[in-house]
Formats: sequence, structure tokens, C-alpha cells
Amino acid sequence: MRIITIIPAYNEETAILNVVKGVKKYSDVLVVDDGSTDKTAILAKNVGATVIKHWKNIGKGAAIKTGLKSAIEDDYDFMVLLDGDGQHDPQCIPFLLGEWMVLTC
Repeated sequence: MRIITIIPAYNEETAILNVVKGVKKYSDVLVVDDGSTDKTAILAKNVGATVIKHWKNIGKGAAIKTGLKSAIEDDYDFMVLLDGDGQHDPQCIPFLLGEWMVLTC
């Protein structure tokens, strides 16, 4: 079973490093940079995230849609969504996945 965490992000250069590093402990990471004008995409890529970049800001919903489409195309079994600003704790990923993660890890 394959897990990916999708992180829609817009101008999150102050938090994205810690978010990606935290998520990498539990799953693959896809950051969908929704037209940021800062270094969000570069920083995320430098710490090991796959990055898809929208060339202009088209909204969080569009970024989520892009991420889900990519995850489905790449045949992931589980998809977790976290915001790029650090408001969600990546350490909660195992609790979110619950029994599945306990039984297979």
C-alpha cells in the first residue's frame, strides 16, 4: 500500500520545510504550489518533496484537485491532505490512518 500526503501551498516559505520534513517520516510528499511568488516550491523540492507548480494562483481547491489527480494517476492507495502553513501536525498521520498503518507497518 502506498501513501502520499498532498500539501497545497501558497507563499509558505516560512513553514514548508518543517511540514515536508515531518511528513516524509510517514509518506511520500507532493507539494502543489499554487502560484507562489516566494521560494515555497524550491524549498519543498530541496527537502525531497515532489512539486507541481501552478504558474498563477488559482485557489486551494484547484491545488487539491491537481494533487488528487496526480496521486490517482500515480496509483497511490491512501491520500492525506495537510496545509502548507504548519497548522496540521504531521505526527498525526499514523493516527489518521489508524489500524491500517498498525497492521501493515
